Amino acid sequence: MSLMVSTNSQTKIVEVKGPSRDTRNKILTWGLWLPYEEIVRNDDERQAFIMYFFESIKMLFAKYDVTAEEISIVERQVRDVIVNNPNYYVEKELFEEIDLSDIDFD
Repeated sequence: MSLMVSTNSQTKIVEVKGPSRDTRNKILTWGLWLPYEEIVRNDDERQAFIMYFFESIKMLFAKYDVTAEEISIVERQVRDVIVNNPNYYVEKELFEEIDLSDIDFD
């Protein structure tokens, strides 16, 4: 199983899409779509990302009879490690926005 996590400004709610099948390599790929604006507007993007990511994981793994309670145990452990770790914190002000509108991609 392969998971692809994606987001864009058009995504308003958590969605699980797929699976796409690679029969030759015997891989299922699921798309996990997270709401971009809800994440970046949050005071702590890490917590918002974790919350929406695990919401999508719960939706996906319910298809495989994994309970939300089991996923919540992992979610708490991940949150504890990432949110309480200063290595995962980045000040938004450290990054200036880059204007890519002049780039010709053709």
